[in-house]
Amino acid sequence: MIDLQIGMIGVFAFAGDLSMGQPSSHSPRTALLSTKLADNIGCTAVMRRDALQLALLRWSGCTANADEFEHLFGDDVAGRAALIAGQDPFINKRAPTASISSVIDSLAAMHCETGIEITQRLQLGGATLSRAFLDLFEHWDGSGNPKNKKGDDIETAAQLVSIAGDLEVWSRVHGLHKALLMLEETAGSHHDPRLVGTVIQQAPGWLSALEEIDAWAEAALEVGSGTTFDVDLDALAYLLADYVDLKIPSLGRLSRLTSQMAMKAVDGEDAVDLKRASLIYTLGFVSVPNRVLTGSQFASGSVDEAIRIIPHWTERMLSRCPQFKGASTIAGSAFERLDGSGFHRGLTQKHFNANCRLLQAASLASILIGKSSDDGQAKEKIAEALLEGVKRGSLDANAVEKITPQLGLNSAGLKLIDRPGLEVSPRETEVLDLLSKGQSNKQIARTLGISASTVGTHVESIYRKLGVSNRATATLKALEEGLLV
Repeated sequence: MIDLQIGMIGVFAFAGDLSMGQPSSHSPRTALLSTKLADNIGCTAVMRRDALQLALLRWSGCTANADEFEHLFGDDVAGRAALIAGQDPFINKRAPTASISSVIDSLAAMHCETGIEITQRLQLGGATLSRAFLDLFEHWDGSGNPKNKKGDDIETAAQLVSIAGDLEVWSRVHGLHKALLMLEETAGSHHDPRLVGTVIQQAPGWLSALEEIDAWAEAALEVGSGTTFDVDLDALAYLLADYVDLKIPSLGRLSRLTSQMAMKAVDGEDAVDLKRASLIYTLGFVSVPNRVLTGSQFASGSVDEAIRIIPHWTERMLSRCPQFKGASTIAGSAFERLDGSGFHRGLTQKHFNANCRLLQAASLASILIGKSSDDGQAKEKIAEALLEGVKRGSLDANAVEKITPQLGLNSAGLKLIDRPGLEVSPRETEVLDLLSKGQSNKQIARTLGISASTVGTHVESIYRKLGVSNRATATLKALEEGLLV
């Protein structure tokens, strides 16, 4: 069986590729191209390892700024796919009249810091890998972001991955000839001219060799094992849940809410797989534009194809980490219905055990909570929707009976936990909770009845105490520390 740490790298690589609108082979191919370039220019073993891991995980921070890219481009998935392909990223949106560089700077920083947090949770690399992550979007001439670093000040691993990624995407989208011309144009601006020369010379042979292999299988062998990985599956399930929930902050901490509801409802049977499944069933969300996930169709029976294949992608991603096999089977059934009206397989009740049925009810309730206002009438409507599902034969009566009493929770369905060891005040915890849900300082001020400047002071204090500089990383840190559940 594949090593757990390697399997998780594979899951994040797959998820990152989907988030960026790329095929699942993109990051593994980029990783292999990076190592070929590293070998060609005589890099050290540490630089080679950093380039390999960085290439596989470079998009792991993409959920942190998906909401912002949705607002900027009109479609976070297609917009970013166009951006890295050198095409117009503004999908059904007008480009802003002002320069977008300042916006991109902050989004790049958010992406990089979140990626570093994930690599640290996966116990990968060290200081050099973290520095390379921060340099992912820097350019040779200093025109990149977020720090405008230039030349040899940019970490070598970041330079290798950047040019390898451009080669992989451009050759696939535009063809090899045009890709090489595009790379030549970047010499001295985006990329080190020496690296560009080497890549142009070697690219035909490298790309031809990639066509003959399974890129992920080869990359997994390159990553290797040999290290002690002492993170358990439950902790990794929570990491995946938090990673996905960053993508759609307006829905709250959806994955954790579903898990809470499912675990409160479960009987004395072995519920380990249910706990993990209820945290990771949303993994396929990364493939869907935010505007679709937050639209009115999502919780209804009328959904488009992008939503219908969410469970398919969830199962495909988790297949890279066989340790999640039992949980993956349950997670893949979250949107199925007993009468065959669900997706993605359209199976009927004989295929679902009690755990699957509980997840189906809990996931629907959680999504409806995330889309509703925090009032009694909304909760009644959610309960009515669940009961209507029972009447139609789409939801299990016993599962709904265990879920509906929990609708007395507020819209987030979560309680804030006091962690005095971190000296986070009750007010800061309230601000942190709202911040994690995507509210701006002005929105938080209105919600709490305080001034925006006071909110800003609280946010600065929270960031300082958690050692972060943005909402996404603060959310991940707070969830890990138990400040939010």
